[in-house]
Amino acid sequence: MRLPLIGAYRGNREIDVLLQGALLLPDTPKRSTCPAPGVAPAADPVLSSSIARDIGRVSSVRQRVKTRLEAWGVSEDRSAEIVLGVSELVANGIQHGLCGVVEVEVRLVDAGVLVHVTDGNPEPARLRDADSDEESGRGLALVSALAHKWAVADGGRTTCALFGVDQ
Repeated sequence: MRLPLIGAYRGNREIDVLLQGALLLPDTPKRSTCPAPGVAPAADPVLSSSIARDIGRVSSVRQRVKTRLEAWGVSEDRSAEIVLGVSELVANGIQHGLCGVVEVEVRLVDAGVLVHVTDGNPEPARLRDADSDEESGRGLALVSALAHKWAVADGGRTTCALFGVDQ
């Protein structure tokens, strides 16, 4: 199955493969299973959460993601951008989802930070050209600007974004 890629193409084959073939089963997370003696184990490379479809929950997701990105050593500036992108994806899931919960997964992978937000709505997320007087409709434009790529998967129920990071 070929997933539709949405967003700017930047010609990186590794990213294409990750988003096309391994989007729902991403590459092996970065994690040492046996840290050196006297060294604390690395932060878990996956942050998963199921949240109620309540817009008030977005702030707790933001805080958890920020804390995890910090533990992964992501720069403060890039972390702020990723947190903003995750916030937008989660808010979209809450607003447009069809289930009682929104599933969020943030995963550290070789190519960066891969985010999946599943909301149960088979209508795929899409970029809009919001009018200047509209209060919403710009979230995916922000994600598109901040992420290396974004795509929809799982019959439209999951929106994914890959954020590159320097480590």
